[in-house]
Amino acid sequence: MLFNTAQRPGSYLSSALQYRLDKEFKKMYFEQMMFQGAFLAKCAERKGMEKYERIVEVVNSKSLEEHKIIVNEEYTEQSYKILLAMHKVSRNIPVMYDPKNYSASTALLDPNMFPIHTSSSKDRFIIYESIWDTHKKDTNPKLIDKVGHILQIGKSGINHPQAGNGVFVYSDNSIPPGTLLGFFPGVVYTKELMSKSTMLNRPMTELPYLMRWNGNAVFHDEHLFYPPFKLGYGAEEYLERRDRCKKDAPIEVLPQQVNPYALGHLINHPPPGVPPNVCLIDFEIPESIFPSFLLKHFPYMRYSIRPSAPPIPFHTIGIISLSSLHNEELFLNYGAERFSHNYIPDWLEDPPDNLPIANFLCKEDCLHDFSRINKMIMKWNSLSMSDLEKLEKSMLKDRQQRKKAALEDPELFEKYYKK
Repeated sequence: MLFNTAQRPGSYLSSALQYRLDKEFKKMYFEQMMFQGAFLAKCAERKGMEKYERIVEVVNSKSLEEHKIIVNEEYTEQSYKILLAMHKVSRNIPVMYDPKNYSASTALLDPNMFPIHTSSSKDRFIIYESIWDTHKKDTNPKLIDKVGHILQIGKSGINHPQAGNGVFVYSDNSIPPGTLLGFFPGVVYTKELMSKSTMLNRPMTELPYLMRWNGNAVFHDEHLFYPPFKLGYGAEEYLERRDRCKKDAPIEVLPQQVNPYALGHLINHPPPGVPPNVCLIDFEIPESIFPSFLLKHFPYMRYSIRPSAPPIPFHTIGIISLSSLHNEELFLNYGAERFSHNYIPDWLEDPPDNLPIANFLCKEDCLHDFSRINKMIMKWNSLSMSDLEKLEKSMLKDRQQRKKAALEDPELFEKYYKK
């Protein structure tokens, strides 16, 4: 927020105003994000451009709480579909395995499918493998049949030396907008626990986490643990368990090793002139919704959970299609949230907004509210310096009076000041 030089208010008034504006902006950002998620969720139900206008009317008439319900219901159901398909395809076989000790169990199931390994007493260092990597020729067609699509990593089509690999979606049929393609995985930290992450101790230009609207941070570069976590266990508890029990300790794995749809952190920013074809939508999955046998495919883990704490929903970030997709590379608008404040890569440009669906993704009330904030800033700029000084003195006087009242109240004094 900028003020005219001659009319800049004092530090207290400026910080108070900035706080109010930041709070209002975050509220409207959340409203806009939930509207966008609700609109895309409805698009997944009703396919066809001719129905977008009707969907916008219906969604715009609903409240923020109703938007949250629509988003959570639709994408929890699609998440369940993906995880259940993975469970059926893997046939109760451990997702992560030691290939040298694998043949005894897998040969009984299908000796023609799984390779037979021989082990010797000299083999001491175990390298675990994922069935989604080693048996993809068999599992990918089955996943496409049950889910409708599969995600794969391949060489990006972006003409830039830093492009590297990208994420591609493959399907037999066109994928409509609003479809849950996969997940942006990782270890979920609350705002209070972020400092415990070892990822913050290294120099970095690209941030190892993604901040979310509720203050949580999803660290996508951190490993998950396998066997899958039990309810009441977080990453911190697993680390303690690993230090105590060497024999039965869980192994650390990459999210994409337990779930081939957990590739959101590897999607590239679109090249110049190309609009993004996916976006990220947050939703919450109740702890009780999934049976325990599906948790081995869930690409999230909380950093710490108190066993006595009441159940809280899993914070999930979905990769949602913005256009009809068929066998192509995915592009996600990074914005500025993926990089440290003093680093902007040369390829990070604002992508165009020329998708057919783009005109329907803005909540009307939010557009009005943004203009209201603009008017608020203009109003502050129009005030004279003497008016600002009077207002700041009035605010400081009110603050001192509230503090004095708190000191004189025995209960408040005991609670806030005595310690």
